[in-house]
Order: sequence, then C-alpha cells, then structure tokens
Amino acid sequence: YLGPSGGNYGVINTNRIKRRPSSHFEMEIPPQKLARRVFTNSRERWRQQNVNGAFSELRKLIPTHPPDKKLSKNEILRLAVKYINFLVTLLNDQAQDKNRDSAEDEAEDEGTVAGSGSNKVNPLFQSHTAAMPSSAAIATAHRDRDST
Repeated sequence: YLGPSGGNYGVINTNRIKRRPSSHFEMEIPPQKLARRVFTNSRERWRQQNVNGAFSELRKLIPTHPPDKKLSKNEILRLAVKYINFLVTLLNDQAQDKNRDSAEDEAEDEGTVAGSGSNKVNPLFQSHTAAMPSSAAIATAHRDRDST
C-alpha cells in the first residue's frame, strides 16, 4: 500500500508546503550596488588567491614523505610550526656543540701552557657523544658531511 499520495509513503505532504515566490530574480538591482558587489567579489577572489599562493609556497618548504603528499591548510601550518621548532633546536644544539668545542680547545691550550701533561678530559665533555640528542647528532652529521 503506497498511501493516498501515491509514492511518497506519507512522509512529506506536498499539499502543505508553502513556498514564497522568489523575488531575487524578479528584482532589478541598482547599477551602483551591482558594481560594488562585483568589485567586492573580485577583491575577495584576489585575496583568496594570495592566501592559496602563500600556502603553496610554504608547502614547498616543509619536508614530508612522500614529497608530493596533499596536505590541508591546517596540516601545512601545524607541520610548519613543528619544522621551525626542530630547526631552532638544531641551531641551539649546534651553538652548544660549538661552545663545548671551543671550551675543550681552551682547556687543552691551558693544560699545554701550564705543562701539566695530563690527558684527563673534563667529565662535562666525557659523555658528550654518548648522550647526544638526536638533533645534535644530525647537526654533527651535517657538519661532518660539509667538512669533506
């Protein structure tokens, strides 16, 4: 049994739906308002193209695997923040390594000048390579690669 309306199973009673006549297409838009709307739309389109272009450029700078993986704008921003934080940590570790190396050189120079002849290494520097953080290991690998 399909009910009195035929095929709509009585879910929607089409006799009760009242629709207002669409005056949107019947109404004449003043030329000044139309020009303003066209200008606003083109300005918004230009702005959106600029935003998309900036995301595209930022996306090129973020390393991912695979390199051509499609990312949303949200993912691009989150990965960019993580990558920037990684690079900051890497630079800080390199600066610390450089300071340690210069401190070791100064300690060796002072030991040679004083004639102590002792080959003892300061405990601060003994575990330097054993407990090296991963970003410092990367920095050392890059430094070694660049020096060859």
